[in-house]
Amino acid sequence: MEYALEPIAADERSLASNKYVIRPEGLQGAAAHVRVNGCRLPIHMGAAAADVTSLLSPGINRLSIIVSATQQNVWGPHHAGPPARIASPWMWRSGPAEGPPPGRAYAFAPCGLAGVRLSIQRH
Repeated sequence: MEYALEPIAADERSLASNKYVIRPEGLQGAAAHVRVNGCRLPIHMGAAAADVTSLLSPGINRLSIIVSATQQNVWGPHHAGPPARIASPWMWRSGPAEGPPPGRAYAFAPCGLAGVRLSIQRH
């Protein structure tokens, strides 16, 4: 999933005197990246913030956050019950004898983003 953020307008003076930090809120998934003007910056899962200052340039800057799902959501669908938070080739061998559960019973691992805050801090 890709979440487009409001563009950031910056000039050379503001880029030289400020630090621009993205703070994802409610981030769930296997991996996440911030994309700034086409360049990707990994967000460490569990990290509180990502400094994007070095990727900004004078003018209008386009930002987005890309959140990737876990393999569980790709490999199912015999995960009935609560999400296992893991997926492996072995799960194909140990699926339920009666076949996959109905779609309404399939457990998905949560993936997404609740919100994003941009903080601009003076050096």
